[in-house]
Amino acid sequence: MSAPHRPPGFQRQEEQATRIVRSLSLSLKVAKDRETAYSELARRHPNLQGTLPDFDSDKAQLQAILDASGAAGKLILPSSTHILTQVRDLVPRTSALSVWQLCSGFAHGRRWAADAVLKPAQSTSLPDDVIAKENRPTMRLLVWALTPAMDLIRYSLERHSELSRA
Repeated sequence: MSAPHRPPGFQRQEEQATRIVRSLSLSLKVAKDRETAYSELARRHPNLQGTLPDFDSDKAQLQAILDASGAAGKLILPSSTHILTQVRDLVPRTSALSVWQLCSGFAHGRRWAADAVLKPAQSTSLPDDVIAKENRPTMRLLVWALTPAMDLIRYSLERHSELSRA
């Protein structure tokens, strides 16, 4: 069975619609993250209520933009892991997901994150059987962070060049 006939430019229209939905979904995620952060702030400072973002209003505005664009699709709240997994699939040689996970490990105070990039420089025995360890960053951290950044920049420049010629 042969592939269905598609009018010229159909593939490009499909890709454009996908980019529109993805972009607006990312904007929706930013709006949700902002609402979450501001809500915590509002619990501590109730007098800020008038300046807080309204996620439902933001979502309605983004949906109106999507509807006006003519792109078929539904706005979803993508997870950071899902986004970075897609990046990894597009640029297999990069480890953007692992760098994000490392940063998340640091943000959540996970010991494994520190062990991944720090090496013990000095240990000191203190009273009551307490051992104080001084850790120092290794070159692994720098290489681990810069390698995916360079890969993503290279990929982005190549992709920009491809799209500019199309």
